[in-house]
Amino acid sequence: PMRPPTPDQAPVSIIAELILTVPNTPIKPPCTMEDNTRLMPTRGHHTVPKWDEEKVHELAQYFRELEYLFRDCQVNDNHQKKDYAVQYLTYNTGETWMSIKEYKGKFTPAATHDEPEPTACTYTYKEWKAEIFKLYPGSESRD
Repeated sequence: PMRPPTPDQAPVSIIAELILTVPNTPIKPPCTMEDNTRLMPTRGHHTVPKWDEEKVHELAQYFRELEYLFRDCQVNDNHQKKDYAVQYLTYNTGETWMSIKEYKGKFTPAATHDEPEPTACTYTYKEWKAEIFKLYPGSESRD
């Protein structure tokens, strides 16, 4: 029988008690979907690719690790790939990468207001990535 937690109980002990009190309940890892497709890790997770802008020679390795995750997690959409690539970076680096025209594509005036409205992105992830490498002399893409 479940008891309400006391202030000195750690959340782990509550979870363990729940698991023990519900027999034959399958436990699914949180990183998979119903069809066993892995999900991309969230920012800050210990498994995300990391890149330090001071080490430009490691940029190609960052993209190799990222593309391994894309294959493993079945991420095929060009814009999703770009979003994940900037999600794992520092704020300033991510903002720089998103400012490249190949990130969003061309903009057209909206019919009902003065703000520009994005059209469908016409640039691929590969084209955008090539522009990223141009920002960092000493890095080289192996595509």
